[in-house]
Amino acid sequence: MVDINKLMSFEDGQLNAKDTLELFSELIQTGQAWSLQGFYGRTAKNLIENGYIDRQGNILYDFHEEDL
Repeated sequence: MVDINKLMSFEDGQLNAKDTLELFSELIQTGQAWSLQGFYGRTAKNLIENGYIDRQGNILYDFHEEDL
């Protein structure tokens, strides 16, 4: 189960790009992306369609210092 504090930090805009992808990676891997409110599923689908994360939840994006 994903840490509720991570979800709250995301909703408050406190996560950087790397932390956000790690959160959604975990949500996809556990299946929670599809059972939480619709925004999470839509965001997960968008991240998959744009090649940041694959359908299994693996992060495909290679981070650079400027991304953090």
